[in-house]
Amino acid sequence: MTRALNILCPVALLFLLSNVLFGAERNSKYSVALKGTYTSTSKLFPTPDAAQEALRNRTVEFNDLLGFGLEIRRQLGDESIEVVVGVEYLRTSKTGLASSPGGSPAVRLPIEDGYRFIPLEFTGYYIVPFSSETVRFYMGGGAGFYYGERIYRVMNKTAQTVETQVAFGIHVLTGVDYHFGRLLAVRGELKFRDPQFNMTSKFTTSEVEYNGTLYKLSQKPFISRVNLDGIVFTLGVVLNF
Repeated sequence: MTRALNILCPVALLFLLSNVLFGAERNSKYSVALKGTYTSTSKLFPTPDAAQEALRNRTVEFNDLLGFGLEIRRQLGDESIEVVVGVEYLRTSKTGLASSPGGSPAVRLPIEDGYRFIPLEFTGYYIVPFSSETVRFYMGGGAGFYYGERIYRVMNKTAQTVETQVAFGIHVLTGVDYHFGRLLAVRGELKFRDPQFNMTSKFTTSEVEYNGTLYKLSQKPFISRVNLDGIVFTLGVVLNF
């Protein structure tokens, strides 16, 4: 998260000062959007570095994922072109019985398994010509940095994320804004992206108690991978100024 903020702060400053770069003589127009997101599918690979192909390809699916986000847009000199910086947050997990990585393989213990996902994306939009002042259709694309953390808990013992890969990827999208006057609008959007990133986790305690019995937890770091290959649907409220 700190690395993502280090990227976001200078880019946001450049974004807000971009009237100098794109022609200060034109009127600038900004918008801020608060949005909810729905991602159709994703996959967690719990053992992507395993020697056996079957274990490398084993996945846990997480579907129907809800998140939220914030984005800032700036209209450039040409009113049909806009640039955007946006950040989102998504968290999902499942509970059940499973063997902990490298621990007691013959024993299935209660676990919580999932991940957190934080994308930081930069996008260019084109307002299509048949739009009106009330209904504005757009299409666009861009690139993003994708950061994530594994959520893995055995009973009350949580595996800490000791290393995470900030991945890079591209996206394309289409959407529509419906304006209620000059200041307020609602936004619907459809986005296609396929981010994938690795995470390394480790238990900081060596054992866990379950039904009065102590079980060993491996102290070795373990790698996992997340792939969000689903379609992203967005619904948000926009403030123009």
